[in-house]
Amino acid sequence: MAMIRLIIKFLTRLVDKLPFIQTKEPSKISFAAETAVMKPGHASAIDGSTTQNQGGVVYLDDFEGSSSPFSLTSQTNAWQISSVPQKHPLWREASDTTIVSGANRALLNWYRIDAYLQDPTIGGPVSDYTASIPQGEVFPNKTSNSNPGFGISSNYPLYTFDLSYYPKERGPYNYDEPNGLGVFTKGLSNTGGLNAPETRWAGIQRGMTTTDFEAANIEYIDFWMLDPFRGANGASQDNAGQLLIHLGEISEDILKDGRKSYENGLPSPSNPGLRTDPTVWGRVPRTEIPLPNSFSADDNDRIAQDIGLDGLNDGDERDFKSQWLAKIQPRLTAQAYAKILADPSNDDFVYYTDSSYNGAQTDILQKYRKFITGPVNTKLYQVLPPGLRQ
Repeated sequence: MAMIRLIIKFLTRLVDKLPFIQTKEPSKISFAAETAVMKPGHASAIDGSTTQNQGGVVYLDDFEGSSSPFSLTSQTNAWQISSVPQKHPLWREASDTTIVSGANRALLNWYRIDAYLQDPTIGGPVSDYTASIPQGEVFPNKTSNSNPGFGISSNYPLYTFDLSYYPKERGPYNYDEPNGLGVFTKGLSNTGGLNAPETRWAGIQRGMTTTDFEAANIEYIDFWMLDPFRGANGASQDNAGQLLIHLGEISEDILKDGRKSYENGLPSPSNPGLRTDPTVWGRVPRTEIPLPNSFSADDNDRIAQDIGLDGLNDGDERDFKSQWLAKIQPRLTAQAYAKILADPSNDDFVYYTDSSYNGAQTDILQKYRKFITGPVNTKLYQVLPPGLRQ
């Protein structure tokens, strides 16, 4: 930085010539300037001691906050099952207000694997898709334990955001039929799976507190994705599907009926007078009184209310969907029909340590197959690990 200050006497005399003005202080002019240069190189004090790092390393910082990262994966429970994307040619059923709008929805689970399960003696077989991933595997230049320094060790695990997509399996609130629903769906197989998986989809959505990306200087989405075809026994990537990311105004009408569904507004033992209205999916609350944004602390109330977005428990689903069940029964195997009959809407939540998974005999992906996070059937007595259940 440089600064120059000059006293200019003739300016003082010029000012004195103005009528009614007489100066007593000398006139001064000051100049200040600064410049910066980025010179390649480094200080000798940071020369590395190993052959790999000989010559030192230069790091460029983010210029003190010019980058504004916004993590979309730090809270997996902030995500929920998505509504049907609107105004897109891939979703012809989006404008339908019947159960057709959800009849192409396949099964998608999202979660963060509990490190407790990544011990093969506890969680069962571990694969590339369930193993803990050290940071050094994705970022090989991170500091390692053999070369300690500032920063996080390369052996420290990455907190991954895990998604499992099953395009041949019915997703929640999918009531497709064996012959399909008109031109919109390709129907069910005799095992209860979805025909033509390439025509199916699944999605998750979440709200964002930062919506003015320009003001927040958010310019791109950055993520690393593990190859979904690792160990796929020769599966081709030619028909690998698409990953679509939509930003903007996303509908929250997950079960398309134009109504707001909130489980704590359903009738319960302590408040049986709460009224509901029927919809094509089930029922929605009709209460006009303000309600807290939480479930009742009473266990019996929670069992009655925490039953899914359709407002129906499994027994009510069997009654409400009796005609649909009658249509599909003759076309399915006995085993497939029994599975659907147990949970017609396919929205039951099962915790990954549930006794039905037979401990280490069941792999981790199977343990998370019914782990539907978000506002879908997370019963109080299920979310506690076995040792804590009463």
